[in-house]
Amino acid sequence: MTHDKGNHSFEEAIRAVREDQPSESQMSAAAARLVQKLDNAVANDEVEMIRGCDDVRKLLPAYSAGRLATTRRLVVAAHLRECMNCRKQAEGRVEELRWAPAPSLQPKWRWSPLAIAAGLALAVCGLLINNAYFAIPAGARATVQSVDGAAFKVVATGDQSLAAGAELLEGDVMRTAAGGHAFVKLYDGSIVEVRERSEFTLNARGKDATIALGRGAVLVQAAKRSSGHLYVKTPDCRVAVTGTVFAVDSGLKGSRVSVVEGTVGVAHNGEEDTLHAGDQVSTGSNMEYIPVPQDIAWSRDLPKHLALLAEFSKLQRRLEQVQMPAPRFHSDLMGRMPSDAIFFASLPNAGQALEDANRIMQEQIQQSPELRDWWTHGNSDAEAKMNQMITKLRALSDYLGDEVVIVGLPGREPQVAVVANLRRSDIQNFLQGQFIDKEKIATVTEKDLSTIPANNHSPIALIRQNEVVFGGTRDTLERVNAQLNTGNAGLGQTEFGQQLQAAYDRGAGFLLAADIHRMMISGQERRRRPTRHADEELARSGFGDMRYFILEHRDVGGTPDNRMVLNFAGERRGIASWLAQPAPMGSLEYISRNASIAVALIGKDPQLMLTDIFNMEPGDRTKQQAELAEVESKLNLRIREDIVAHFGGDAAFALDGPVLPTPSWKVVVEVHDAPGLAESLTKLVQGVSHEVESKGKPGIDMKTEEVNGQRYYTVQSREKTSTPMYFTFTDGYMIIGPNRAVLMNTLRTRATGDSLARSGEFKALLPKDQNANYSAIAYQNLGPILQPLLSQMNGEQAKVIQQLAADSRPSVICAWGRQNQIEAVTNSRLFGFDWMAVGSLLNRGTSHQRTP
Repeated sequence: MTHDKGNHSFEEAIRAVREDQPSESQMSAAAARLVQKLDNAVANDEVEMIRGCDDVRKLLPAYSAGRLATTRRLVVAAHLRECMNCRKQAEGRVEELRWAPAPSLQPKWRWSPLAIAAGLALAVCGLLINNAYFAIPAGARATVQSVDGAAFKVVATGDQSLAAGAELLEGDVMRTAAGGHAFVKLYDGSIVEVRERSEFTLNARGKDATIALGRGAVLVQAAKRSSGHLYVKTPDCRVAVTGTVFAVDSGLKGSRVSVVEGTVGVAHNGEEDTLHAGDQVSTGSNMEYIPVPQDIAWSRDLPKHLALLAEFSKLQRRLEQVQMPAPRFHSDLMGRMPSDAIFFASLPNAGQALEDANRIMQEQIQQSPELRDWWTHGNSDAEAKMNQMITKLRALSDYLGDEVVIVGLPGREPQVAVVANLRRSDIQNFLQGQFIDKEKIATVTEKDLSTIPANNHSPIALIRQNEVVFGGTRDTLERVNAQLNTGNAGLGQTEFGQQLQAAYDRGAGFLLAADIHRMMISGQERRRRPTRHADEELARSGFGDMRYFILEHRDVGGTPDNRMVLNFAGERRGIASWLAQPAPMGSLEYISRNASIAVALIGKDPQLMLTDIFNMEPGDRTKQQAELAEVESKLNLRIREDIVAHFGGDAAFALDGPVLPTPSWKVVVEVHDAPGLAESLTKLVQGVSHEVESKGKPGIDMKTEEVNGQRYYTVQSREKTSTPMYFTFTDGYMIIGPNRAVLMNTLRTRATGDSLARSGEFKALLPKDQNANYSAIAYQNLGPILQPLLSQMNGEQAKVIQQLAADSRPSVICAWGRQNQIEAVTNSRLFGFDWMAVGSLLNRGTSHQRTP
């Protein structure tokens, strides 16, 4: 009987899903709304893309009449400010070329000093990140070196023939014809060989360059970089490199990447592969492997690439034998740093690995003319400079111990010192011989410290018997020197030092830590301004008790292990205590394994959270209680006892299903006494409805219906455009969603066990540690929800979505709360994206509208 009933319920669920299917008009309307949100600035005019002066001049009448969309208006305005000829033509037609000031707003709320400081900090960080990664560098993106056959630059007015010496600007599209072939040199020195019937676009953002390959094949000799990446992107994959030789072919079945030399990272189909010389990967399931020499047989430099491929195969096998520094479980320096240190960083000394790798490299270079030409790019001086730089770094590392420590000290001005143990005592002669002329590093001994001018700010190296200390001021060197002479009665004896030692116990790779409390005190002393209001707000939130922040990164078997620890002075309180200790998450049982985003957490008692919220509000407590009593009287219920007390601390939010026409979101929250909560919610809706009706606005209705013994509730405003919200109760949980079909699917997920919590793929992403449960989990797998958007997009928008889908791969972040600590760990990149690449992609939508 149970089985029959289950089948019956399942059939009813299917029937409900079918009945809930939207009409074609609803689908079209939803798609239109989505497209409008993604790009509400598309102008309906005759110019498809703004490529230069001709396009701008065509748009001047619409610009003057105010009919241009926002993005196009800004592009035209920027062009008119820079182009004298277009500005002259616009005189008399366009009245105002400057930016229109925003209307003055008088907000009714008052920003606190803490909020202002946080906003300024975010603004500064945003500016720095934009300049570093997303700012558009000036100048041409590439120069055509040679063309055999026909090659063109695709423009709105028609194709322009390309010849040697032609420049390609930001967003220019280059295409080779049948039988065509070309070599293009990028602005960073990379060489791109282009096969016939190929098309690509060049973009640059900050330190990154992107070759967007629409179709065809390219063979890239990427230049060596000290920062940033070169990306090659196709509709279904992304290749990231810093200096290597590889080929990318984009065709009907998908994309193929073959590596001739070096190492590349390829993101595709929600996965990421690391390829070495001779390796190959395809995005199409029906694309078979072909030998790399065959894949690049079209190249005019095939003999050179084949020889280089063979040489790098040999080199790779030898480099794999190089041992990288192992994690450090002890530090001789940490405990001997000044006890009042407010910042600490520990880095490994990779000198031995650098020496071994360089020795192998030099041996192979001497034996292989092809490798030597690749290493120097035909410039003998470059080889000498590279060898000199590597030799100098290798030699310096020979003088230093296994660890290099950076320590920050409090004071009126920030004081930073770099400290390392010495393996050799003659480092002073080395520094004077290698660095004194250009870098102007002064070297002193302990007895010479007093001779340094008090106002000195040039780099100084203090040479001790067993250590070397680099600093910029005499005071810094004296403080570190005094503590080193004292011994281990320094940082290691403090609470901060104990937190650092715990990180060493886990194995230190790269370690950054800060004493947040002392930093805040030091900052207040430097400002010399009262910050009582901000301090009070921070204290009420509980985050004023923050003590230490520690960030760790290590590689374990080639897998990244990233950890964050936030330590508090005493037991966590206020909002900082909302994350409870680890416990089983029943709410995850209602999230399917196909969810795109899921966030689950174990929080403390919601009644205590409500108390924290009330305590955050400044002002007269008696007056606040009176206002609350008045609200409760109007609603005919008690918020704490009748509403909040019915909720537990286990909750989850997820995007779990299709995104069109309505995103299939859901909220699952633990409840106690579901009938009592349903009654209270009924009173709440009635009370709110009465209040809004008294002000002449449409009321709110709450309805119920029974389906197969399960009661469903619907809450909806009487306004015509309102959207309903559905909820139901089951097994101690309340499920909230946009429609009844979502709720029924959620119930089925729980009944069948087909949940995220039971997914093997999800569990494989969880970190390897001693925890059986966590306090919070954030999971994403955005690839599946990006694909449906493609049917509603075109042009650059579709390319952006395609690239995001290709870049995306599942990832998870886990966190747990302890009595005085919050800890988070992940072995994935943040949300599975390379965010520098995402920034480049998002800007591609406007890159073709930029003028030279």
